Amino acid sequence: MRNIRASTLVFFLVLIVLLISACGGGATTTVAPTTPATTTAKTPDWSMMGFSTLVGSMDLSPGQASTVTAGPYTFQVPVGAFTVPVKFEVLSQNPGICTGKVPAGMKPVLAFALKVTNESTGQLIGSFDRPVTMMARDPALTAQSMYYNISANGTVTPNPAGLQAKAGELDHPVTSAVFAWVMTSPAGGAGTNTNTTTSGAGTSGGFSSGY
Repeated sequence: MRNIRASTLVFFLVLIVLLISACGGGATTTVAPTTPATTTAKTPDWSMMGFSTLVGSMDLSPGQASTVTAGPYTFQVPVGAFTVPVKFEVLSQNPGICTGKVPAGMKPVLAFALKVTNESTGQLIGSFDRPVTMMARDPALTAQSMYYNISANGTVTPNPAGLQAKAGELDHPVTSAVFAWVMTSPAGGAGTNTNTTTSGAGTSGGFSSGY
């Protein structure tokens, strides 16, 4: 009886070893979920997200290069920025919405967003084929002014790439309409916050343009 039990035990041990070997030596491998290399996010409609003041609007044809001015903002649109006819809108918001979201010691001066619509399809355009240069002019801007992205969830993050700032002016390349933006200056300076004014009388939507 003892020999039968021993033989049975050995048989089960051998069977277990064979099963473990067949399953890869008993090692458990966890495969991470596959993440797409790229994701496509819906382009926000900033006019429905607090940027409700329309500073100006202009229709641009494919291949058209323009210098577009709206309130304190000037946009240099190069040839190739858009390959379809678009409606280019500049929207503004009270920059105070970013108080507490920018670093301590910095004061929000201007806040704006772009809404670019494909006039053939009515769809919002998220990315531009070539960067558009934005130039903002306000007495509160200084050489220490900074430029920040505002995401659709309200997160504010610095965007120093291509930033050029001096007294009264800040320049920055804009490559998409996925973010809104806020510009800051060291706290203590007075600003006009003229982001809701419109210039360029006699042009569509308060814009002036050149080719």
